[in-house]
Amino acid sequence: MKTIRHIALVSLITVGIAAAGLPALGQTNSPPAPVVTVISNQMGQVTVPVDEGSFISTVLGYFTSFNTNLAGTFTNKGMAWAGASSIVGGPSGEPSLVNELGASYAVFNAFDAELVLRNANVAGTVDSLQGGVAYGLVMVDTRLAPYLDGGYDWNLKKMYAECGLRVQKALTTHTFAQVSYGVQVLGTKGSPPQVLGAAVGFTF
Repeated sequence: MKTIRHIALVSLITVGIAAAGLPALGQTNSPPAPVVTVISNQMGQVTVPVDEGSFISTVLGYFTSFNTNLAGTFTNKGMAWAGASSIVGGPSGEPSLVNELGASYAVFNAFDAELVLRNANVAGTVDSLQGGVAYGLVMVDTRLAPYLDGGYDWNLKKMYAECGLRVQKALTTHTFAQVSYGVQVLGTKGSPPQVLGAAVGFTF
């Protein structure tokens, strides 16, 4: 089951990387393309970087090149996303990989109210539920959304806080890819858990 989830997470990230290789009309700045190689998997041929340096260059290039034809993607007030998150450094009993469903809606200017549900397996066992606020900064077809949430973890049976950043990149006029990084505050000793996520979503 963990293998399936890892494949799903990698597939989501691959969608974003593959999109970087598609020709985009109206781009205003595009960094030099890194050296890549083509491999075959169950989904067909996928272009991937040959090393860590070129992987980082590809991701940065994707999120720092702008497509003016998709400038209206993030003008809608609502959005929803689905993906997977890896929880690194969590306490005993906390799953290392969870599914994530999230939704947000603009309530005042660029401020959003949001709700995020994470479950630990296909059966739908709820791991945590959190809600809070996010602030959206839109740059053409890219949106940066720092967020601050409070939630409850059913595995640990305690409340927590989470702050982080979501980076959303328009794929079409109503869909986007998302990567995220967050830090959870559990009130326990040791380093706080880190949450790394990848998702796809739509605006409405």
